[in-house]
Amino acid sequence: MNNQNAPGAESVTRLGGDIRASLPAQTGRGQSMTPLAAAIVAVLYPAAMTLAQGASPAAGQLEEIVVTATRRDVNLQNVAQSVTAFSTADIERQAMQSTADVINALPSVNLVAALPGRNAIVMRGVSTGSSEYRTDSQVSVYLDDQPMTSISTQVDVRLIDLARIEALPGPQGTLFGSSSQSGTIRYITNKPNPNQFTSQVDAEFGTTKGGEESYDLSGHLNVPVTDSIAVRAAAYYSVEGGYVDNVLGPTLMGDQDNASVVEQDWNDYKTWGGRIAARWQVNPEWESTLSLISQYSEADGAWESDPALGDYKITRFFEEYRDDDWYQASLNVKGDLGFAELSVTASYFDRSIKYEWDNANYSQWRSAYYGGFDPTDPDSGSYNVYNTGTLIGTTFNDQKQKRSAYEVRLTSQGESRFAWMAGAFYEDVEDSWHYGAKLPGLTGTTAWEAANYYACYANELGYDVACPLAPTDIYYSDKYRKTIKQTALFGEVTYSLTDRWSITGGARWFEYDRDQKDVYNIPLGLPINNDFEGGGINASQGKESDTVFKLATEYHIDDDRMVYLLYSEGFRLGGSNSERAAATGILPLTYQPDKLSNYEAGLKSQWLDHAVTLNVALFFMQWDHIQLNASGSAANNPFWLRGTFNGGKAEQKGIEMNGAWQVTPN
Repeated sequence: MNNQNAPGAESVTRLGGDIRASLPAQTGRGQSMTPLAAAIVAVLYPAAMTLAQGASPAAGQLEEIVVTATRRDVNLQNVAQSVTAFSTADIERQAMQSTADVINALPSVNLVAALPGRNAIVMRGVSTGSSEYRTDSQVSVYLDDQPMTSISTQVDVRLIDLARIEALPGPQGTLFGSSSQSGTIRYITNKPNPNQFTSQVDAEFGTTKGGEESYDLSGHLNVPVTDSIAVRAAAYYSVEGGYVDNVLGPTLMGDQDNASVVEQDWNDYKTWGGRIAARWQVNPEWESTLSLISQYSEADGAWESDPALGDYKITRFFEEYRDDDWYQASLNVKGDLGFAELSVTASYFDRSIKYEWDNANYSQWRSAYYGGFDPTDPDSGSYNVYNTGTLIGTTFNDQKQKRSAYEVRLTSQGESRFAWMAGAFYEDVEDSWHYGAKLPGLTGTTAWEAANYYACYANELGYDVACPLAPTDIYYSDKYRKTIKQTALFGEVTYSLTDRWSITGGARWFEYDRDQKDVYNIPLGLPINNDFEGGGINASQGKESDTVFKLATEYHIDDDRMVYLLYSEGFRLGGSNSERAAATGILPLTYQPDKLSNYEAGLKSQWLDHAVTLNVALFFMQWDHIQLNASGSAANNPFWLRGTFNGGKAEQKGIEMNGAWQVTPN
């Protein structure tokens, strides 16, 4: 969320394994560390300034960060592409708790979030909009090696007990697949450690000017069970107090008010969940990790403000809510085959989103505009399905996502000028929702009479429409289901021409099978716009394959400075539109994958005996066959004239810089 959309933080108190003066950014609260808190951290927790994944750096030197952006453990400074990484210490020092916290700290990355859970991530400015639900995401999100990507509703992972966060801007299609067209964000958790017992607890309390109090409790525990088995658990509970007031006001037609739901500091947000993982070191060569992660959130009230009412004030007629629950189970097995490391990962992701929001203004506006309704004359208005009188209702959604993913990867080992990696990937994704509008009392309106007239007319003609319609409060209904099955083979090869100069080539072949269907009703049971022959259905399916490539070269000037050139490609899957829409000649029957080609030159460098890091990347990207979504209503065409088509080209260029300076050992 934009930090200008909320009052400033008043005060924060934090106790426990680390001390941070901050508040979560979901409500746009400012982040700062008081001198006292900073002093306490420096005195009591100097270990927080070092990286848990390796040895402490020498005094006055920056910590070394090891990343797996190339699916190998590599020093960040030796990766020939733009990467920003945050270690455990970084996450704690900057008090990162949410997606917004991460995005605020990244170059070339933006977040559009109207309220908690509705996150659209944009990397390097590549986007066709932040409210798309029928195209594929352009930024992929991974939790360890498991994809959990959504379009416009990216998962807001609670940042607790993480080893690091990696942000990879630019196309990552060869290693991370279809949704990594413009970049990838990876959350890597701390794994169970059979060598030692560790624990940490954090407590936080805060107040917001003009709003309610907030508090947070979190912690983790690592327990060695035997010399080869360990269990690690993390849990959290967070409450963010509201700051938007729902104030008294009348409906659009002035026939009623919202006195029953008036409330100060209306927009509360609660998040709780946990993670448990078990690791078995079978022998020195083989290990397996089983993990289960779940998160639940409740967002009540509205996050918008009405300028006519004042700052942080709104008038709503319904107790709005949004529940977002998800869990992920995964199993990873790694083995040392001598010539290569084998990694096999299987994961299952399940997410449920339910919300209901006020829709009073639109409900009454529609009746007045389309039905010609006069509130002073109950008998006025047209005899049609748009006239629902003075009724006020809500917008609702019951949305689900299920994703099964499997990846097998072989990575070469040993000292050799020739290094390689090869893998196979398969995923089965199902997205579905029932979205619509509710109007309590619908069966007593002119619209209901009109709907039954048309339903019985269709029934007489032999169409599959009930007469009379079953009683319902659902005035508008869209039932959507999409399945995508994707198979991919990928690989990379690196050859060292000299001790300082190497070249890398990579490719990914993918094949997908997509099937999607919308069923529209107004009201529930009656095909939209009396589309009896089509049944209010918009459906499409298709199967296609393609290949993307990567080419890079890097040259190490010395042990602390490296320059590189990179060409990489990212893609989104293509598909097909309904034959009915394509028959008009306005939309194509099929649309191609859109590709993003990235040309990048960069410098990775460290200076003053590793006290200063400076990384710079110049990039030029060309986006071809841009996928655009078309809606029939926008051009006054039938509702079923909806689909996707390929547009033209776009170019994006820029420079990214990041650096760090260890001013003193402290």
